[in-house]
Amino acid sequence: SSIQPEQAHFERVAAAVRAAMQRQMAEDARLQALAKQLKVSVTEEGLLIQILDGSGDDLLFDRSSADLKPRLTELLATIAPILGRLDNKIQIHGHTDAKPFPTGSNRSNWALSFERADSARLVLEKSGLKKGQVGGVFAHGSSALYNTKEPFAPENRRLAILAVRRGMETYAAQGVSATPKPTPTGAGTKPAPPPVAPAKHSEDEGAQN
Repeated sequence: SSIQPEQAHFERVAAAVRAAMQRQMAEDARLQALAKQLKVSVTEEGLLIQILDGSGDDLLFDRSSADLKPRLTELLATIAPILGRLDNKIQIHGHTDAKPFPTGSNRSNWALSFERADSARLVLEKSGLKKGQVGGVFAHGSSALYNTKEPFAPENRRLAILAVRRGMETYAAQGVSATPKPTPTGAGTKPAPPPVAPAKHSEDEGAQN
């Protein structure tokens, strides 16, 4: 089965990402706080790397801005060449919290989540992804919260970088699970479910802080 070699390769790359971060953190104390904000797993959709925002000194994004903090840029530059070893397409998903922008603002969480994901794409492509490896940049606004009990929690502001299993590209584009279930070694993928209607913009407009 082609699933087993792909699964094994994902597991090796996941281990390489974790090892690279350990080396970086040993060399740069500023990155040590990122350990709890980096989630690496192998899921039904593929190899998933989630980078969660923090608070105070752990912020990874400027408030209501697509600018990436230097530590986040450094982290992306570290993992890019590792992901570049894969032949799989890479998807980059942007998420915000549910905090609204002021009434009358022409900004929205939809735009903000896309801009942050696209800023990450630029860093990844410059730092080691292969030409044409990016398969899509996706905006989810606050429609897929990491912490559903606390919509304004910092961990809802995040990037999800997915190396997609072959044949799962369309399914994964609908959005990766915030709390994915790991796929057992050798397990196959489930058929794609029916498409889910996107959330209305009026429900998710608003700003990120």
